[in-house]
Amino acid sequence: MLKNIVAAILGLTVQSIPPAGSVMLLSPTDIKWQQTQRPDTMRANLRGDSSKGPFEYLSRYDGGWELPLHFHNNDLRGLILSGTFIIHVAGQPPKELPSGSYFSVPGKTQHTDACKAGTPCILYFTGDAPLDRIDVH
Repeated sequence: MLKNIVAAILGLTVQSIPPAGSVMLLSPTDIKWQQTQRPDTMRANLRGDSSKGPFEYLSRYDGGWELPLHFHNNDLRGLILSGTFIIHVAGQPPKELPSGSYFSVPGKTQHTDACKAGTPCILYFTGDAPLDRIDVH
């Protein structure tokens, strides 16, 4: 069932979303994806503003997408809704997270992220504080 929902979500975006504390019921056609600065990434904001405070959003990454070593100042949590997402925490082996997996990465944890080649990855992200990305050089 989850795979059918995720398949229906591909290619859509969030429209007007009520503020936190309001009822929010979204079907896949209510979700409106927006292109990011990267051609291989799309995003749909659900609640809040990740640059200012508490937030929820969906991200879609093409298979083969990856980010270099980086960290976030604040904690980040999420669910993998489709595809296989790979998180490689510095000093540990990479961890492949298939659809249905959960992750929680504490702030200041150096890691890389990737979407395994093939199926696009769709992730749900949430955090309680602003989200940043500091690349490690």
